[in-house]
Amino acid sequence: MSNSNRSIGLDKELKGMNSAEKLSKMSTSKYTPADPNKDFDTDVLDLWYEIRTKFNPARRSFHCCWNFKDYIYIYGGVNINIGKCSDFHKINLVTETPAWKRFVPINVEMVPPLAYASYLTIEDEFYIIFGQNDKMNQVNTIFKIIPSSNEEEDTYDEKEDIYFTKDKIEKVLINDLPYLESHSTAIYNNGFYVFGGFGKGKYSNNLYFIDLKNNTCNLVEIKSDKNKMPEPRMNSSLTSYLDKLYVFGGQNEESKYLNDFWIFDIKSSTWEKLSFDSYKDIPNERSGHSSVLYNNEIYIFGGKTNPVIEVNDMWKFNPSTNKFMLVQEYLLEQYEYLGNVSQSEDQKSTIKKKHQSLRLSKIPTNKLLTESSMKKKKKNVDSSNQIYEEALEKSFPQIVQMKKSLIFSMDIDSHLWRKLNLSLEHNFSMNNRVSVQGSIPCPRDGHSSILYKGFLVIFGGDRNKFPNNDLFTFVLS
Repeated sequence: MSNSNRSIGLDKELKGMNSAEKLSKMSTSKYTPADPNKDFDTDVLDLWYEIRTKFNPARRSFHCCWNFKDYIYIYGGVNINIGKCSDFHKINLVTETPAWKRFVPINVEMVPPLAYASYLTIEDEFYIIFGQNDKMNQVNTIFKIIPSSNEEEDTYDEKEDIYFTKDKIEKVLINDLPYLESHSTAIYNNGFYVFGGFGKGKYSNNLYFIDLKNNTCNLVEIKSDKNKMPEPRMNSSLTSYLDKLYVFGGQNEESKYLNDFWIFDIKSSTWEKLSFDSYKDIPNERSGHSSVLYNNEIYIFGGKTNPVIEVNDMWKFNPSTNKFMLVQEYLLEQYEYLGNVSQSEDQKSTIKKKHQSLRLSKIPTNKLLTESSMKKKKKNVDSSNQIYEEALEKSFPQIVQMKKSLIFSMDIDSHLWRKLNLSLEHNFSMNNRVSVQGSIPCPRDGHSSILYKGFLVIFGGDRNKFPNNDLFTFVLS
């Protein structure tokens, strides 16, 4: 998708600008590339949509998410202000006004508040797998949610502002399940694999297969050398494709963030570590990221690269070629950027090292301020209030830019986002929430990531211990 979707006037204005200058002019984006010396393809922003929804759930991270028909469901997670969550919410995006509904399924009392659990959808049934409860203990339970396909059976309690539905919860009875949190799971045949995680005071690199047809749990016997397998870790990603499992990243028991990439051959029961020619050919180290398989490729988004820095870049891995491709660079908020970063072409560095070399400015502007211009500005400023107002003016789009912003909405017939024949220059009722093209998720980890009608849907997550409850879609190609 190209910038032709934007207004003609803005298109002319963007021509000849580098990526940082383009981003500063685009009212829907507040980001600039982490490396200002490298030009960034701004066309990728056209694939992002922020969905403006009503009645948002409480902010959270490390929650569960799944979808059924037109609905997206979320459960649990952790919020620094309220602790572990135990509420269920769902939303239908194929409506003129997408709004979250808090609901109570049958047997909801059997599910405790949980975070750091994993989640899967198998044949229109949802599974919540292990996790950490509100007493900070790992659990070894698996819950199955059988969704109700008849929305008309929902009853609404106006006093509690909650829906009682016919969705049903069952406990899956399997012996010898491990106690784990922050593990990863992937579907295979009649069950799923569980890898890594943290349980009973130890980091794990065990691989389990849970057979839902026979209700059994087996520790997979590894036939390769023990020195040639992933080290124990938590918050890695696990993806299954054909007869192989793909593990990327995570955090080890020494709190080191990893970016090694492993393939487990299910038929031979052996591990293999992939090697890459350059550090630029693989995502940097991270944990708490997400991975989704779409059209025979694995999409990886976000994650945390060290204790204080999250990212919002996106990569895709092709299992047929064993190669990564960068879909979207890591972008920084404009007020964090000041100055140029010079790096030699062969210098092996990571996003963490880039941040160490960047000077973070407290002045919320994306423009490079020279020493002389700073002095000149100080002479013209008589009060701190005036400085504050100047900062606000640089932080927010001007009215002219806002008028050029395009409004998008879900086309109920085609289930795709379409441009309305309206802009902010015309009268428009904002009672109906719409989506905004070009608005991308801020850096985060602990978010959920699922497929929905050809979109990658990102919800929630954590940024510097501050959870989110925003929702974004990305058009997958």
